[in-house]
Amino acid sequence: MKSFPLIAVTLAALVLPARAQQEAPLPEGHAPLAVMTGRKLIVLPAEYVLQGDSLGWAAQIPDVTEFLASFDAELTFALTDRGLKGPWVMSDRLPKEYRRNEDYMADPHHLAADFLRYPGPPKVLPYLPDPLAGQLRSILALNDKAEYVLFPIEIRFVRGPGGIGGQATLRAAVIDPRRLKTYWMADVYSDVEEKFTPALLTSLAEHLANLFAAPR
Repeated sequence: MKSFPLIAVTLAALVLPARAQQEAPLPEGHAPLAVMTGRKLIVLPAEYVLQGDSLGWAAQIPDVTEFLASFDAELTFALTDRGLKGPWVMSDRLPKEYRRNEDYMADPHHLAADFLRYPGPPKVLPYLPDPLAGQLRSILALNDKAEYVLFPIEIRFVRGPGGIGGQATLRAAVIDPRRLKTYWMADVYSDVEEKFTPALLTSLAEHLANLFAAPR
């Protein structure tokens, strides 16, 4: 099925101030976040699902925790398919680290990120506030070679172009917790589907991973 255009990313050199992103089609084969593949990122678990969509798709999720875990697994697979599992810390490692270090590390499944959710616009922040900033720094502290986090913030469901079918969309961000900045934030869209299906999560993860690299 036809894919909705992804959110184009204007990512300046990382030493420059981050800028808000604008919607536009991406050139085919273009990976606007490819510069991040040479860095060490921590991939956080997906945090939220927005309820009350007009499609009624969120209401069809029997277990939101399992649904988010399924997306995390799909994203891990997509990033691994692009050769990033070695240099990056995938989300399935973080709960184990948390259980061993509960006095020092924030729970990666319960981060204070409500202010980043829809309906607020997907925009980079010049300064990342506490308590989220401190929580992310605590996660980085146990992965001292990591520089950034990839944060899948919230999944929601929207109607497809022209009101045909529906899509899953993910609010996601790349954050530098040490400098308290977001370097990129956007909404990424899945392929259009006629009904609620696990294929939504697969294509959503693929589209996010495509921003970093093409499959090998």
